[in-house]
Amino acid sequence: MNPSEVLTRCLRYFYRASLRRKGACIANDLQFFDSFFSGEPKSLTIGISTYLEKGVKIVAYSQEPNHVAELKIGSHCFINHYAFIDCHHQITIEDRCLIGPYAYICDFDHVTVTEQERFSTAPVCIQSDVWIGAHACILKGVTVGHHSIIAAGAVVTDSIPPFSIAAGVPARVVKKIQSND
Repeated sequence: MNPSEVLTRCLRYFYRASLRRKGACIANDLQFFDSFFSGEPKSLTIGISTYLEKGVKIVAYSQEPNHVAELKIGSHCFINHYAFIDCHHQITIEDRCLIGPYAYICDFDHVTVTEQERFSTAPVCIQSDVWIGAHACILKGVTVGHHSIIAAGAVVTDSIPPFSIAAGVPARVVKKIQSND
């Protein structure tokens, strides 16, 4: 092992340890490269064998008083480079999910009321064994059913049932997947 690999491993260890001391629940084998977490560490839970590729950004910060945002990423997930997960209320990504590069997942949007800006939030749930393509957007209040595929560039504004392929802007189910496929 060369000195730069040793330094990288040490930095990962200290970063994980720092997040744990602040309340995050992170598996020992979490792999990440130049990823960035911002917000309340006690909001963050990441399961075993999850891998965050270069440039992944994760924000978990509640705008609501007396509320802690909840971001849960399951085990055996892969989040590709420059994906952005923006949690202000609750986002759950279950086990074995694949998230493509530059994907965006958020659980809020902005509402303007009499020239004041505030957040409107609704939970997002990405169930197990989901594949989200590059540049796809998953917006507030959406549940993506297990074993579904979200096409590259899709904008998901409504829930997608299990065993479905969704594409388009806004995303619509274009094909059902047979459970034996």
